[in-house]
Amino acid sequence: MKLVQLAILNRCLIATAITSSLLGHTLTLPAHAQSTPYCQQITEAIAQKDRLRQAAMQGDRGAQKQYRRTIDLHAEYLRNCRKKAWPSNEAIWLRLYPCDTRDGAIEAVLDRIVNRGYNQVNIEVFYNSKVLLPANGNPTVWSSVLAGTKAENRDLLAEVIKKGRERGLKVYAWLFTMNFGSNYFRRDDRQQTIARNGWGQTSITARTVAGLSVELGQSTPDEAFIDPYSAEARRDYAQLVQTIAQRKPDGILFDYIRYPRGSGPASVASRVQDLWIYGEASHRALLKRALNYRGMELIQRYLNNGSISADDLKAATVLYPREGEPQWQGRNPGANTAKLPLARRAARLQAELWQLTSSHAAQGVLDFLSTAIEPVQRSRISSG
Repeated sequence: MKLVQLAILNRCLIATAITSSLLGHTLTLPAHAQSTPYCQQITEAIAQKDRLRQAAMQGDRGAQKQYRRTIDLHAEYLRNCRKKAWPSNEAIWLRLYPCDTRDGAIEAVLDRIVNRGYNQVNIEVFYNSKVLLPANGNPTVWSSVLAGTKAENRDLLAEVIKKGRERGLKVYAWLFTMNFGSNYFRRDDRQQTIARNGWGQTSITARTVAGLSVELGQSTPDEAFIDPYSAEARRDYAQLVQTIAQRKPDGILFDYIRYPRGSGPASVASRVQDLWIYGEASHRALLKRALNYRGMELIQRYLNNGSISADDLKAATVLYPREGEPQWQGRNPGANTAKLPLARRAARLQAELWQLTSSHAAQGVLDFLSTAIEPVQRSRISSG
């Protein structure tokens, strides 16, 4: 699936407002035109649909029937046009706000998306510690976008899925993955789930940038990343994904499938302390990769010091004299390794430990994502 001409619709003060990138240009074509560039609607059709929608929202039954018919015609045109056009799929991102609970707000936004020829809309359902779920029907640990409003019973996600499909749109749910938001970690019972590096920093205290603001050198205080090995974080996220999947979107898209990103020299991890593997769960999981006590001792010393010396090898031998070569998952020392000078053995082990720890960091992300998509796969919903 190829998604192009991506934009984010951010609307708050006016319920039916939409970004200028979406509405900046409207083509004026003859009414008899059979097709338009990018599968857009012509000016006359757009104006007519707007008038019908406004009249329909005011209770005009005749307008309601005509509006319904117009929606069906535009949906059919969009589907047929996209079958012939390139690309066959164009998507746009949409973030809904409490103001979108006003009568006709969602309809107006979706109509404008169809007018511009998009045939997929990605609804932001989890971002910055907020979820697009009913405030009075939210089983997750995050607060609802509608919390504290008069529309706490509204299910905007279910509504936009239904109304989007009526207009020929594929409606996908889009959500943050490892970026749980800073409010999550303000809970006393979730602070241990945050990702930590070897410098004693978290993604909240370190100078990191989570999103597109990296290009501007700015941080986002609402964003914070979890330790992907945390069983509690995995359970919380699985509950969220399962709840979203119950609304049956056409697909679920996962973003922020990574650790926080540093800026400048900190954007490259060159030492083990730069890796976000010092959280409680990640640390425990890494030590469990050791296959003997010598291996575990060297892993811990490497985490503490960022290097392995000949003295570290001597100390591990003294502590565990009955064991042979240090062992951990993936290590296959040669028969003559133990005969090498201590300095060379230490250098080789340090290189192998870097490979182990960096692979451990990457595996945490993969395992977290694998757990996250299980509810999606069970529901037979596409994911990406």
